[in-house]
Amino acid sequence: MSGILACSAFGLSPANALTTTPDLTTNDTALIAHIKKTDYVFSLAFDRCTSEKLTRHHAGNGPQRFEYVAFCSARAAQESDCPGFDVKARGTVDSPTWATVRKQVLTLRCSS
Repeated sequence: MSGILACSAFGLSPANALTTTPDLTTNDTALIAHIKKTDYVFSLAFDRCTSEKLTRHHAGNGPQRFEYVAFCSARAAQESDCPGFDVKARGTVDSPTWATVRKQVLTLRCSS
């Protein structure tokens, strides 16, 4: 009963209080969404990404590593023959709720 009262006091329903954040160490969709939201380049430079591939690497006791590869359209490329970038991002999953892009290679893709 006290758990329900505590949730109500903070404006949360008991159902919302039990909602969990997806585990970035196991959920590929959540990891991709996280890096797109929290990484500076992803959040400001790109609109939509297609042909997405995520590969995970487990190296002993260290943090889990990942590599993300995709084609991402550039936000400012409205009338350009270079509509986007081939993106290769590498990083670490630092905890179940946080990941960091540590290196990005952006190759501008042009039609000519």
